[in-house]
Amino acid sequence: MRCRFQPGPYSSDRAVEVLGALAAGVLVATVGERAFYVDALTFLVSAALLLRVHVEEGTRPIRLSTVGHEALEGLRFLWRHAVLRANTIFSLVCQLSLPVVSSLAPSLIFQRFASGNAELGASQFGIAEGAIAAGAVVSGLVIAPQLTRVAKGRLLLAGFAIYGVVLIALAFAPTFEVAVILFALGGIVNVLFYVPNVTISQELTPPDLRARVFGARIALLNLTWLPIIVLSGALADAVGVALLIAAAGVVTFAAALVGVLVPIVRDVP
Repeated sequence: MRCRFQPGPYSSDRAVEVLGALAAGVLVATVGERAFYVDALTFLVSAALLLRVHVEEGTRPIRLSTVGHEALEGLRFLWRHAVLRANTIFSLVCQLSLPVVSSLAPSLIFQRFASGNAELGASQFGIAEGAIAAGAVVSGLVIAPQLTRVAKGRLLLAGFAIYGVVLIALAFAPTFEVAVILFALGGIVNVLFYVPNVTISQELTPPDLRARVFGARIALLNLTWLPIIVLSGALADAVGVALLIAAAGVVTFAAALVGVLVPIVRDVP
């Protein structure tokens, strides 16, 4: 079966991140700390625009009991569907590295490459974020369309395995320039496991349950991320930021290797 994922929306989202990183750099350089007020204002503008959106269908009032019932329906479907259950558990384990990197990457940059210099560290962090987003855009627009005939399960495994290696290399990056290249590679590889993962969920879920299943998967992901963020922050001083990032990469890489041995994860067409 041909892999029918569509990377366009994901690439658009990452393109906005690139532009946002550039705009943030300009704002910080021109108005300093007041850039945070500009950022807050963008949320207010977004809220005002959303107020103008009118949905004609689905006028049933939203109740907390209804939301809870629909969330349970999504979880039940995930649990009963063998392929989605295996994919969800596998993805949750592989993605445990993401909150570690997201929370500790700024510390790695400030400590190793900026030597504690706040202005230099902020600039380098912005460059790193832009590199991740730029890598994702390139991957979504150029690389991902060339992989439409690759089985989604195998692409997912390859994406997670390569991402684990990238994180291990990032932990030992000798210079900021090397780190930027690795951040960009991380953005590229992120598309390789994110898009097929979402596509598997879309294709295997009935349309009337799709939103509930997606919501359940996101909730499970956030629930697994929260203790990891707390734990990595607590261990950072004692163990070291670089070692924690390397350990996160090892976990993702090892989980991908285990996935190779599990047909229900590996053989999704």
